[in-house]
Amino acid sequence: MSDELQKIPSNPLAIPDYLKGVSGREGSENVSSTDIILPRLSICQSTTPQRKLDNSAYIKGLNDGDLFNTVSEENYGRTVEFIPLIFSKSRIYFRDLKEGGGILCQSLNGINGGRLAPVCATCPKSQFTAEKAPECTNFMNFPSLILPHLELLVASFKSTALKSAKQFLSRMDMFCQKVKKPYFASVYELKIMPAKNSKGDFFGPTFTRKRWAEEKEFLVALHHYNELKGKNIQTDEVSAEEVEGEQVPF
Repeated sequence: MSDELQKIPSNPLAIPDYLKGVSGREGSENVSSTDIILPRLSICQSTTPQRKLDNSAYIKGLNDGDLFNTVSEENYGRTVEFIPLIFSKSRIYFRDLKEGGGILCQSLNGINGGRLAPVCATCPKSQFTAEKAPECTNFMNFPSLILPHLELLVASFKSTALKSAKQFLSRMDMFCQKVKKPYFASVYELKIMPAKNSKGDFFGPTFTRKRWAEEKEFLVALHHYNELKGKNIQTDEVSAEEVEGEQVPF
């Protein structure tokens, strides 16, 4: 074998010279959005499984408050710019960790499709009681493009992060109605800040509208929106350990 063929680039993602003139995604002709599980944009808390050295999901170099991709394991730091494509809801009811964890019931649209009740709204597991919060976890999901590389993933909010998510959705919806433009016409900043509640200290999200999307960004967003609209969006699976262990899992 020649020396040239034996050379391995130090950066495995660097495109070799002989491929720089190749354009296209041949091989993906039969792949649709329903075949792909989207990664989640998650925030690292002190009890996040990816933070623990003895956990199989451990990500080296991940610190409390960092945003990370649950599939590629890329660490984005505490601030990202993103383009929200569409809003969706979902619900998951987990088996107690003492019983091994795992999913007992799941609704991909937050409305129906679970195993325990015809609709989520009337299911006892989704109800608040005087003693405790619902056993079923409610999620607010924003399939989004992360800048600058326009990576497609889902920012998924639960627990006390729901308040910030609802505020963000309300402000974004009001703005888009006023200017009569789609959600994905704007770029937003997601920043992670220290916070505190009755359970202790944690990190929570804040949102700021930054600018209009550039033409290329908008066209890519429009393509992904058309691929996702009307579908139940599946994301990289959330674990019972995340829900039970994190104060503000994201």
